[in-house]
Amino acid sequence: MFEVKENNVDFLKENFEIEVFMVRPGPTDELGNATLTETPLMFHDPDFDTPLGPLHVEYWFDIAVDEEIEAEYFCASSIVADRKRSRLADHILPYPENCPDYSKAKNLYVDDVIDVEEPC
Repeated sequence: MFEVKENNVDFLKENFEIEVFMVRPGPTDELGNATLTETPLMFHDPDFDTPLGPLHVEYWFDIAVDEEIEAEYFCASSIVADRKRSRLADHILPYPENCPDYSKAKNLYVDDVIDVEEPC
């Protein structure tokens, strides 16, 4: 999760467009140096009959923005934990109800392990 800001402009909800490219090694030049090729990926539109494939962003990974971000991830992020419900965070994204108040960012990819003693 990351936050993107642009300074010296009006802060609006729809400030950014997302473009995703697949970058792969391409042919080598006359000196033997590898080049890179960029292929723009499209966002899949379920309203069309085209099946989801490798030229779609969602084939490779999921992108969630703004209110699409699950509350569990939003609440555990360092962005929210560092701000402690600042007014700016509330203005940008409404703070989810029943959101745990983490004192620091939580790694959601690691399970909390409780050390249990061996029974006698």
